[in-house]
Amino acid sequence: MSRRGTAIARVAARRVGAARGIAFLVSILVFSLVLFVPGDPAIAVAGDSADPAYIAAVREELGLDDPILTQYGRWLGNALRGDLGESLVTGERVVHGLWIRLPATFSLMVVAVGFALLIGIPAGVLAGLRPGSAIDKLVSSGASLGLAVPNFWLGLMLIILFAIRLDWLPAIGYAPITDGPWTWLRHLLLPGFTLGTAGAAEIARQTRAGVADVHRREFVRTAYAYGLPRRRVLGRHVMRSASIPIVTVLGLQVANLLGGSVIVESVFGIDGIGKYAVGAVIQRDFPVVQGMVLLVTIVVLVVNLAVDFSYTLLNPRVRLT
Repeated sequence: MSRRGTAIARVAARRVGAARGIAFLVSILVFSLVLFVPGDPAIAVAGDSADPAYIAAVREELGLDDPILTQYGRWLGNALRGDLGESLVTGERVVHGLWIRLPATFSLMVVAVGFALLIGIPAGVLAGLRPGSAIDKLVSSGASLGLAVPNFWLGLMLIILFAIRLDWLPAIGYAPITDGPWTWLRHLLLPGFTLGTAGAAEIARQTRAGVADVHRREFVRTAYAYGLPRRRVLGRHVMRSASIPIVTVLGLQVANLLGGSVIVESVFGIDGIGKYAVGAVIQRDFPVVQGMVLLVTIVVLVVNLAVDFSYTLLNPRVRLT
């Protein structure tokens, strides 16, 4: 292996090791949800009016009378084998409940990210190339508005306009892609735009700042002086240098999208993991809440690792750091 390849492998191993340490700490916090959230899991299973003897039997069956470290070790061991327990309300396995709802949430996030990129990057580039211009002020105002508007209000307004008054798109529900790509997309356009609005605003702001900063640097002026076409200068020099903060923001948006999906799925009646988590919190279904938090943590860690590795492609100087 070359010297550069060895350095990259060393950096990769260090970052993966750090991610494993974070995952371990998060697992402790996730397990501790049962300790800090009000309510007794045994009562949630047995019912509020259950006989005390039956509640005690349920506690023993669930292992809630064991020492905390014993409970954590058993839970962690099961989680590493892909067993997150069963729902206290429905008896459904948590992994199965998350798995069957994951396609809806994943599809929603894909459409939301698509809207965020298609709107945020072009708007940010146009504003960054003309700082202080009318289009710069328009993009800045639009970004501020996109960050300020609540998801639930925007979703309701879109439903009233495009689903009720114009009858162009469905108001609620989710159609799997097996029903046809267009049917799948029609059900996701309104919730995807609702969820992706804040991401588009943040990406536009970061893109504008990055492009404005890079575009006035000396190497860009030199490229123009050599007579390179504007499109080539923007693509090979400006955007490549400005892309690292954009990728960073995009990675951070994944956690925001997962959090925002809780509201958007409820507004549009999508049976995804966000809506699943809301029901679990209301019903004090602790295993489902734990599984949801653990899943979000893993997704965020994986995305952050992907963002870190993407830096080495965007900026070769990062490879040896």
